[in-house]
Parts: sequence; structure tokens; C-alpha cells
Amino acid sequence: MLGLESGYGHWSFDSTNLKLKNDSFGLGTLAGNLFAQPISDGSNYTLNLHLGWNFYGHAAVEAAIHATSWDLFKEDRGGSGFVGGRLTWYPLQLVSSLADRKYDAGVEFGTGYSIAGGPNYGMEGSYVQFGASGEIYVAKSISFALNLRYFIPMWSTYYLDYNQNIKTDASGMSAGWFTATLGVVLHVSPN
Repeated sequence: MLGLESGYGHWSFDSTNLKLKNDSFGLGTLAGNLFAQPISDGSNYTLNLHLGWNFYGHAAVEAAIHATSWDLFKEDRGGSGFVGGRLTWYPLQLVSSLADRKYDAGVEFGTGYSIAGGPNYGMEGSYVQFGASGEIYVAKSISFALNLRYFIPMWSTYYLDYNQNIKTDASGMSAGWFTATLGVVLHVSPN
């Protein structure tokens, strides 16, 4: 399967517990707010590309790239990216009485690498992702999809100056990114 989605994302942050390595002044919360403020204030258009393989009709393994941006045409623009893999389970495929339906639903779990930043500050590290999807088939190999996903970044690096690559280890930043996307999925079967 090959899918392309577009939609909206919303960030939430709590930098109260952010700790920076070698921070003798206790500036973690301030640093977290400096990082989060432009992201929270900006528009969060999102784009997703995923490629996967469906096994036995009810389970899929996918590689996915999710990207978002804010204030693209301003000097203080920024963006974030999530690159990883996910497993999707389609439980309706197991119900034989629903075999001729033109719709499907799935739940997913994923993990990978994420990075987010603006012209000055940024963070990077791993993430986990949970989601649900609904698809309506318009042809045997084409469906339109509605996807709801929640990403939990577990950032471990804080960029004090993103452009100059000045960074330090970090922990304790709590963040979440909710996305709602619409897309088209091409289903290709070797049969």
C-alpha cells in the first residue's frame, strides 16, 4: 500500500520538568518555553507519506514520514518531522460476514525518530505514536482515508542554537502532537 495524506496538527507542551545537561542556572523551563512558543502559535499543516505491506488482509507493516510546518513565509518559520515505522491492525477483516463491505477501520502503533525546531531552538529524539483510521474504497485498489493520530515525542537533545548546531542533552520535556488527516491510499496486491 502507498498512501498520501494531508491535514491539520495541534501541538501541546509542558516544559515544567525540562532539564538541560550542565544547566547550573535552572533554565530548563525557560528554554522549553522558548522552543514551544513559536510552534504553539503557528499554523500546523501536516503531510504524511507511507509505504507498507498488508499481511493476510488484517495486519500491515508500514514505513511513514510525517511533516509539519509553521509560519513558512516568515523569518521565524519552523517545522518538525517524524520518520519511523508502524504496525496497523484491521480487525474488521477477520469478520467473514463483512467480506463485501466498501469500508475498513484500523488501529495503529508506531515508533521512530523525530525532530522539531525553528530558526533558533529545537529538540530531537525518539517518539511513539497511536492512531485510528477509517477507509472507504472507491475501487478495488483505491481508498480514501480519515486518520487520527497522536504522537508522543521523547526528545533527548535540546538545540540552544539550531542554525549553529549548538546542542545539549535534555530530559523531561512533555509534548504531544495530534493530527487529523484525509488521504488517498493505493492498494496493490501481488495476486
